[in-house]
Amino acid sequence: MSEEVKPQEKLSVRDLVKQAEVVGNVFSRYTYGIDKIYITLRKEKKLPLGSYVFVLDEDGLPIVYQVASPEYYRFGYDFEKRLIAHGRISKDESHTYDCTGILVGKLYENGKIEPPRYPVTPLAEVYLCTPELVKMITEPDTSYKVKMGTDPLTSQSVCIDLRPLIRQGLLISGAQGTGKTTALLTLIARSLEAYKNLRFIILDWTGEFQPLSSLEEKGVKVYSIAWDKFVTGLKKEDPELTLQLIREEDPRARPDRAPGEVILAALILCKKKNLYPTKERVKNNIGAQKGARMPETIQIACNIIDNANCIPEQEPQTIYGKEDLLKAIRENNIVIIDFTRTEDTSVPDDIEVKKRVGAFLASAFGRRPRGIRTSVA
Repeated sequence: MSEEVKPQEKLSVRDLVKQAEVVGNVFSRYTYGIDKIYITLRKEKKLPLGSYVFVLDEDGLPIVYQVASPEYYRFGYDFEKRLIAHGRISKDESHTYDCTGILVGKLYENGKIEPPRYPVTPLAEVYLCTPELVKMITEPDTSYKVKMGTDPLTSQSVCIDLRPLIRQGLLISGAQGTGKTTALLTLIARSLEAYKNLRFIILDWTGEFQPLSSLEEKGVKVYSIAWDKFVTGLKKEDPELTLQLIREEDPRARPDRAPGEVILAALILCKKKNLYPTKERVKNNIGAQKGARMPETIQIACNIIDNANCIPEQEPQTIYGKEDLLKAIRENNIVIIDFTRTEDTSVPDDIEVKKRVGAFLASAFGRRPRGIRTSVA
């Protein structure tokens, strides 16, 4: 899926600057800033949108800008309409080709790009970046990078350095259909080609990440599991969610009514005792509240539990909890929690329940294990 990206040659920024061509000057009627400069190009010079240019800082290093808003600036003449009307078109050459430069940053010899400290000098010469300089600006100077695509304006490769990405994070934003999921799929696949020991946990709400299973042909370990498997572990950890599941079956279990309050107290007691909420255990905890509750309330609560399909008769042999999730991640490169697939018929396919499960799984990474990246889509 990815091209092999070789480390680029170490080039001297100062030597590359000497090879650059002057194409214009910084010109403004009023002020000269840092984040944006106004450029007037020399005669016969034109720059396409997205080009990279630079001005020299006082120390001889380039401050790089990207071209935006190219336009002709020319004087208008009142008699031009008459010239057109009489068929004698005058091609007046008293115009300039102007554009705006948007700051990229100051390029240092070590390849770092940082904001400059001072405004550009008035009428400073503007140079066109050589292809080598453009590469230093647009591509990380490391062999651990992945190619994400090509910039349509400049035809330059778009590459991301993996090391800071793995240690920090990434936000991909955009309107529907702009390629967010495709970009993330590409990034995950190509990251695993560069780092075989990476681990990803994906909360997949739409099923769009299932194509990652095809990476198994390349030796990548991919494990997909239905979201409702973790409801077994969550019942023990989250009494309020368990009450919500019961309420889906029987509205009398609302938390603002007496039977719901009794059941919730019984579920909380199970959690404190580190016991899985089976029918017998929950009813025993309900019975323990007889002195504080009316007999009718206790009876209704017990009847609700007897008929609740989400409360098992016996403790499940397999309980999927946070430790099971972490174990699955350690044993696989990619673990996909599929929220589009509900296998247990006793679990409602409800978005609010799914949110609770998603929050429960995310809480497993309060202290994220080394080498594990979380991705929520």
